[in-house]
Amino acid sequence: MADVRAPSGADADAEAGARAVWDAVAGDAGTETQYEARVQGRKVVLGNANRRAPPPATPVLARQLAKARRRAAPPRGTPRQRSKRARIYAQDTLTSAQIEPLHTLWTTYIQDVLRVRGMTRASVEAQLNNAAWVQQVQNALLKADWTGAVIRVVRATQPTLVHVHGTVLAETHETLQVLPPTTQPMRPHCIPKQNTVFRIDIPLQDGALTMDVHGNQVRYTLPVRATRKHKAKKSVEL
Repeated sequence: MADVRAPSGADADAEAGARAVWDAVAGDAGTETQYEARVQGRKVVLGNANRRAPPPATPVLARQLAKARRRAAPPRGTPRQRSKRARIYAQDTLTSAQIEPLHTLWTTYIQDVLRVRGMTRASVEAQLNNAAWVQQVQNALLKADWTGAVIRVVRATQPTLVHVHGTVLAETHETLQVLPPTTQPMRPHCIPKQNTVFRIDIPLQDGALTMDVHGNQVRYTLPVRATRKHKAKKSVEL
């Protein structure tokens, strides 16, 4: 409860404040007679901002209120989705030295998958004339796991991503998390797969085999990509 009129003996500032509020609300239309009739000597009930809102009057209003609260809440996702995000972004910053063992494991893995272990650049160049061998290597590379591979962006819809290179830390349905070579801790770059061409270096005994892969062909999760059949298509430069 609050009394708008200043009690007797109070400071004149309180009375002046009440008159200032009246003048601001009523403006030129407010007269002295209206002030004395509506405000002076009256008690005004002030609302309690901390009071809890009353419950909904009907079950329909209760369901509408619950639905509005669910829409306002941020999406949490399933426990599996939250755990996957936690694994991808477990560390905000990394260095090249920390992920070097990951690349070493991937080198052994990809050489076994592509069956190029022990091969040199000369032997690989001799096999490039065999169209069946090239097609087999390309299909195996599309179905392989890229986590730990060293890639470079050759073409992309976003020009700032061109020439970005580094080691793949994680792979999602639509993106690759790539950490550039650095000695200072930094966060990986998020590179979309759509309309992006990646260049992958496959380590050999005395060098590396370089292959270009279109990101649109790997816009799937790894289990789906491993069982998917890809058809060879010609690409046209525009």
